[in-house]
Amino acid sequence: IEGWVMVQNPLVSVIIPTHNRSKLLKRAVDSVIGQDYANIEIIIIDDHSVDNTVCVVNEIQRQTPSLRFFQLQEKYGANAARNYGISCASGIYICGLDDDDEFHPERVSRLVEACRDDYAFVFSGYLHIQNNRSTTIIHKQKYFYLDDILGINLIGNQVLAMREKIVAV
Repeated sequence: IEGWVMVQNPLVSVIIPTHNRSKLLKRAVDSVIGQDYANIEIIIIDDHSVDNTVCVVNEIQRQTPSLRFFQLQEKYGANAARNYGISCASGIYICGLDDDDEFHPERVSRLVEACRDDYAFVFSGYLHIQNNRSTTIIHKQKYFYLDDILGINLIGNQVLAMREKIVAV
């Protein structure tokens, strides 16, 4: 296609908002570091934590110097922290990860492979673990349309989307 360039292994920015969950944050970050997809930048946005989040992130940065860390000066909430992270991201793709979740080792590579220019975003099923019980959530629908998710978001916020599409809205 004229004027269109396919980027081999495009940079994926994984945005992790956090607030007072320093005990969970390292597990989330480790799951990104353990991806089988190599071209990832990790961006942690601290939504004005008062626990030892800064110390935990400093320790992680010693082993992962490419990790980018930003602290908000007031508590704005997870959505504002995500938006700030998106504004700081360099990747062609954005992928969200909550600080109390973790990625399967092939998550990013599979989402990048599934992404198409005519999709708003791509997502996957997930494993929900609560009280040591797990439930696998697999969406029976292959495609969701805006009307499908207006009332109840069946997908969540941990999707992969092109940064330019997110910024445009």
